[in-house]
Amino acid sequence: MFARGPQQLDFRRKRLPWVDELRYAIEDHVRAQPIDVAERARLRQRLFQWMGLGYVVLERAIEPALIDALLADIDEVMANHRDHSSLILSDKYDHVPIRTADPQFFFGQRMRFVDLHHASVAAKRISLHAQIVDFVRHLFANDVVMMQSLTFLEGSQQLLHQDHAYVFSGNPAHLCASWVALEDIDPRAGPLTYVPGSHALPMFDWGNGIFRQSGSTATEQQFAEHIDRHCREAGLERLTFCPKKGDVFLWHAALAHGGSPVLDRSLTRKSYVTHYSVPQTYTRHYRDKTRKPVVERINGGLVYHDPTDPKNENRLRRAENG
Repeated sequence: MFARGPQQLDFRRKRLPWVDELRYAIEDHVRAQPIDVAERARLRQRLFQWMGLGYVVLERAIEPALIDALLADIDEVMANHRDHSSLILSDKYDHVPIRTADPQFFFGQRMRFVDLHHASVAAKRISLHAQIVDFVRHLFANDVVMMQSLTFLEGSQQLLHQDHAYVFSGNPAHLCASWVALEDIDPRAGPLTYVPGSHALPMFDWGNGIFRQSGSTATEQQFAEHIDRHCREAGLERLTFCPKKGDVFLWHAALAHGGSPVLDRSLTRKSYVTHYSVPQTYTRHYRDKTRKPVVERINGGLVYHDPTDPKNENRLRRAENG
């Protein structure tokens, strides 16, 4: 017989099948949270979806005013690019300060800003929005640190890939990302594409392990073909994400995703991506790992200031008091 007390109202943990052990790990975590019944139900559903499919969507999580502040910051940097040092990456430019770039190549070259959050308070506040930080904290059962950000103006058309191969967090298992729609995304604009459940597929060998680094002999095309082959063999379906402004797509480090073809070149696909880890393993800013970071906290999440360009930090302050 069960002993008297709370245990008699549930199965004995030590006698659970291994599948139920995993389920109860989530149940116990959710039950322990000081939140109301509706919030528990929502958290439970999201954690189980994350475990099974590798992603969750937070609908209308980011306030329109905060997004508009970031869009205004983007417009300012592009209109006065000679006065700004934020980095850009495109088919034409490889991590160069925007002040050195030619405006004629700002569109049509898959340009994106690299770490615009250093200059933009609005970008920081989106990356470390309370809803995002809260969910990622549950995933890692730890504090959350944002590592880097990418701001897209148009569809990336990237091949299928998995982030852990490119984004080094110290512990690849403690890595995830958010993708925020800065506008309603038209299906002809090259929306995000992803494969639910692909985070559990066999990993790719670059010739020297699961990371693309110096000495890797495999190509990105081979990486994409590996992912596509295993997805087809597993019967996994590739989907597209056409969200509304303010929607957030959060994904597992190993979820296969990319950019679908742009069918209408006149359309933008403004979006904002952030990668996250935990401060115990991501201890220094990737741009200079020799310096102790200057740490800023927003909604309990951490962000390190750029040690290579301190004058650019928080230069664009539209969202400072929002």
